[in-house]
Amino acid sequence: MTDLIQCQDELARFCQSALRAPWLGLDTEFERVRTYYPRLCLLQLSTLERTVCVDPLQGLDLDPLAQLITNSPITILHAARQDLEVLQYALQVSPQRVFDTQIAAALLGHGEQVGYASLAKALCGVDLAKQQTRSDWTRRPLSDAQISYALDDARYLGSFYEHFFKELDSRQRLGWVIEDCAALVQRDLLREAADSAVMRTHTRSRRLTHEQQSVVLALARWRERTAQESNLPRGWVLTDSAVLDIAREMPGNANALGSIEGVSSKLRARWGEVLMGVIDDGRRNKNKIKPLLVEVRPARETKQLADRLWAQLKSRCADEGIATSAVARREQMIALASGQDSVALLSGWRGRFIGCEFKHFCDDVLSHRSC
Repeated sequence: MTDLIQCQDELARFCQSALRAPWLGLDTEFERVRTYYPRLCLLQLSTLERTVCVDPLQGLDLDPLAQLITNSPITILHAARQDLEVLQYALQVSPQRVFDTQIAAALLGHGEQVGYASLAKALCGVDLAKQQTRSDWTRRPLSDAQISYALDDARYLGSFYEHFFKELDSRQRLGWVIEDCAALVQRDLLREAADSAVMRTHTRSRRLTHEQQSVVLALARWRERTAQESNLPRGWVLTDSAVLDIAREMPGNANALGSIEGVSSKLRARWGEVLMGVIDDGRRNKNKIKPLLVEVRPARETKQLADRLWAQLKSRCADEGIATSAVARREQMIALASGQDSVALLSGWRGRFIGCEFKHFCDDVLSHRSC
């Protein structure tokens, strides 16, 4: 048996065997420098008995692998978000149940966003090689060093899982990880990433006029659709700076686009007339969007209350051996101190841990202020 699976029969045999395993460790290597969507270059899979790499660039039918991932009782990943995004695009699958070892580590005192190599050292006493961190995973053949590095990225996931499962269970935090991982699996990560990119660009137009903001939003949405259809990085279609400059200048025709930095002659020739239509749509539809307001700093009393909450959260997390960021971000303290109810800290295990306590405290403070 080889550690690198490149033929269909061996892939089918491994997947059939792995279906009987109590858990599946999974990691991916992908490339996204020249594309909008991630290009899956390698999958690393581990069970109790074996760790392998599967080469998807060999023209394999990956349906057995998709079935394995879909039906595995537990799929173990580390920092799962990007891997799940890759699986959603490349295989159109999401695991039924995920255990993210980075989420578990943050809830057991290993710090914020602890790396895989750090856990391998702390839990397994293994120093992992780092030479292939920036390796080009699109090139073939893969070197022995690349394969060894990739195998190690899945080899210890089962050990992490078994260690964390026992500790989480004994500290009554296993349900916390299950809750967070279940929520992660349910998310449409590809759509979220696209929506987030559009809104980041739109937010940068906060100091522009309402009409200009509407044009920025229209351009950002067009750019995202075009990047998806062309499978190009969004910045290769149109940079953020170019989007904002177009909205500021509001060119009257396609030729006028040429005076805007970041709009090349090639881009103007390919999309100039289309861009003019997008600009017109943005101007016409300005009344369909709310204007972005310049951010106002919270009132002094609100900030003082938020600072007090943040200090209490950090202290509680330190006492309990939990990374503060695994519970909440600082901006949630501002939201609570402002009297907002739609705060993630108030739901699920976070609400039981400290969120509801904070909510009651804020309600008391705010009610006394209004008297």
